[in-house]
Amino acid sequence: MKSFAVKMAVTAAAAAFLFMFVIGIYLCTANSMYPRVLDGDLLITSRISGISSGDVIVFSRDGKHMCSRVAAVPGDRISVSEAGTVTVNGMPVSEEVFYPTDPGDADYPAELGEGEYFVLSDYRISTGTDSRSSSVGIVTSRDIEGKVIFLVRRRGF
Repeated sequence: MKSFAVKMAVTAAAAAFLFMFVIGIYLCTANSMYPRVLDGDLLITSRISGISSGDVIVFSRDGKHMCSRVAAVPGDRISVSEAGTVTVNGMPVSEEVFYPTDPGDADYPAELGEGEYFVLSDYRISTGTDSRSSSVGIVTSRDIEGKVIFLVRRRGF
């Protein structure tokens, strides 16, 4: 019996370490990433992966978890024109976007410092869930919960 208790304690400690420092599990509660990520999808994140442009991340803002795509990383200069063109370091970004990009109320061009990320949702008509909105703004590395590495569809089966 003592051997079983030790094995259970080791397993519990390993699971706690894994979920505290390596992976995270989050529920998407909005359609800000529609059509790629839907409301109700389960997002599995890695807390040890590096963040690059194009990665989908989960970050915290005002106690809520939000999901968006990284458009610019530290050291980049990003701008969104009134016509909806996204440029990073003076070059237009080539991406598959289904909706026009509204520039929102952010100040452009945005110069990103160390540990700062500019994120855009895939549903670009609404600006309330990404860096184009002053209520969200620039996301710092402290705010990032992890990079999405796996998605579990919970709706539409």
